[in-house]
Amino acid sequence: MRGAKAFVIAAALAFFHSSAGNAAVITETFPEFSGGTPGQSFTVGTVNYTIPTGDTIVSVTASGAFGNTAYSGSSASTPVIINGVQAAVCNDGFFGNDQGCLGAPWSFTFAAADFGLFAGGTATETGFFLGGGEVRLAATDLTITTRAAAVPEPGSLAILGAGLAALGLLWSRKRALG
Repeated sequence: MRGAKAFVIAAALAFFHSSAGNAAVITETFPEFSGGTPGQSFTVGTVNYTIPTGDTIVSVTASGAFGNTAYSGSSASTPVIINGVQAAVCNDGFFGNDQGCLGAPWSFTFAAADFGLFAGGTATETGFFLGGGEVRLAATDLTITTRAAAVPEPGSLAILGAGLAALGLLWSRKRALG
């Protein structure tokens, strides 16, 4: 009987040791942007993606640069806003000049509290033209990393079932013997 108990305990431990699924890395790219009207907001673009069913978002990052292939030197003053969160800002310090950021790259990691903004499968990049020259943005990469839900291994279920069956046989044999 002692061996059967050990087998059942081992089977239960194997069942509750679940393997985490693979992480998904989703990367989408917003287009380059040139233009804008001083004092007004603008939309760079919207990207759509699919979060795998049951996955949890574990990180969201964005990266880009001020300036683009049309004019790599700089951009007029503007914040870069993705799903309502400011990810970067080019502020040249004085308006009427678009030489403030001189092609400066930027990168931003969103806080865990912001992950829900990306759960719906859509992200929008916007800005606000603070003034001076022309807003020029390079393509912006948005990277979302997810973790799959833990799923028990099928082999563990078989071991647990075999252990419970063995325990049932031993218990019925013990009752029959008396």
